[in-house]
Amino acid sequence: LYTKTDFSLGNQTEYIYYGIVPAKLYRYNVTDGSNRNSRWQLQSSANRSLLTIVAANDNTNIKVYDLTLGKSEIRQLNTLERYSLLLANGTFFKVVSDKIVSVLLLNTQSIPTSNDTSGPLPHTFYTSTDGLYVGKEFVFMASQYITDVYYSILALEKATVTVTKDDGTILTTLSLEANLYKTLMLSSFRNYKITSTGNIMVQSGGADLPYLGGDCHCFAVPSAKGGFVGTFFLTRSVPNWDLKMDFGYRVSSTEDTTVKVFDLETKKLITQLSVKGGSGVAFKPSANAIAVQSDKPITLSLIHNGSIEQSKPAAGGNPTYGIYSGYSEGITFVGVRPNVETEIYLPVNAQNNVFFFASEDTQVT
Repeated sequence: LYTKTDFSLGNQTEYIYYGIVPAKLYRYNVTDGSNRNSRWQLQSSANRSLLTIVAANDNTNIKVYDLTLGKSEIRQLNTLERYSLLLANGTFFKVVSDKIVSVLLLNTQSIPTSNDTSGPLPHTFYTSTDGLYVGKEFVFMASQYITDVYYSILALEKATVTVTKDDGTILTTLSLEANLYKTLMLSSFRNYKITSTGNIMVQSGGADLPYLGGDCHCFAVPSAKGGFVGTFFLTRSVPNWDLKMDFGYRVSSTEDTTVKVFDLETKKLITQLSVKGGSGVAFKPSANAIAVQSDKPITLSLIHNGSIEQSKPAAGGNPTYGIYSGYSEGITFVGVRPNVETEIYLPVNAQNNVFFFASEDTQVT
C-alpha cells in the first residue's frame, strides 16, 4: 500500500508503505487423482517471505518497521540500489521513505544471491515513480522463472520505452502505439528502470491456467487513471479458459452500467455486459490481452472462487498436477481512495483474510 503524507516535522514529505506477511504459507497436493476429496498431502510450506525495497533516486533514506516485533532498521540507497530482508509469517510491517521507492513482498525464503537466476513470478501491476499505476518511469526488482516472458508494457498512448538494467546497460528499446502491449523477459533478482515518452502500465503475470503450466492467481487491475475505480482498464488475459473451473475476470459496480470488453490485439469487441449496481458479472475473454470500458465507474479483478474443479489435466497430461493446481494462491492489493465507494469481490468458496491499512485515523464502512 502506498500513501503520501506531509508530516509536521519541517516540510519533509514522507512516503509510507504497509503490508503483512500471511500467517500461513503452505500448499497441499492430491496424491490420488481418482479421489479429489481424500489423500491430501502437504507439498510445501514456508515460514518467512522476502521484502525488497528499490530506490528510484540517489540519497533515498528508508526506515523499515517490523510492527509485530517492534523493531526498525534504517538504510540509505542510491538509484536502482536494493535493500532486502526476511520477515516471519504473520509480520505486520511499515516502510517509510523520504523519496518514492518500490516495495515488493515475494514468496521466497532466502535473500537472493548473484547465483540465483529463477524466482517466483508476481502477478501484479507496478507503481510508477509518481506513486500511480500509470506513468512514464518505473523502478522495481524483477522475479520470474527462467524461461518466462511474462513482464508486459501496456501503452495508454504512443510511446518509446527504454528498459535499463541495474548495471547501467540498456536491455531494450520498444516502440508502442496507444492501446497495444509488448512482453519482456527480465532477469530474476535484478533491478530495472523503465522509462517512457508516453504513459504506460507495467504488469507481470496474467491469467495463467494450471493445465498450461501455471497457477491460478487472483489480482486486482488498476484503471488507466491510476486508481482501482475507473472506466477504462488494460490487462493481460489468455485465449483459452477451462469452462468448468470457477476462474475468470469479474467487474463490479455501485451503479447500473454497460461494460464492453475488447481484444487488445484485434480491437474487436469480445463481449458486452450489463452490470446491476451493487453486484458484478464474471467473464472469460478469449484474448492474450484485453481492454475493458464502462459507462460508469467499476472495479476489475481476476478471481478464482476457491473450487478445485477443472475439466482439463495439467501440462503433460498429469491429472494429479491439475487437481492440486486447481485452487488459487497469492495476495491481492487494492487501494481505496478517500470518499470513493470501491467494490471489492472476495472468493466465495474460500477462507479470506482481509486487512485494512491506514496512515492516519480513518473511518472505513
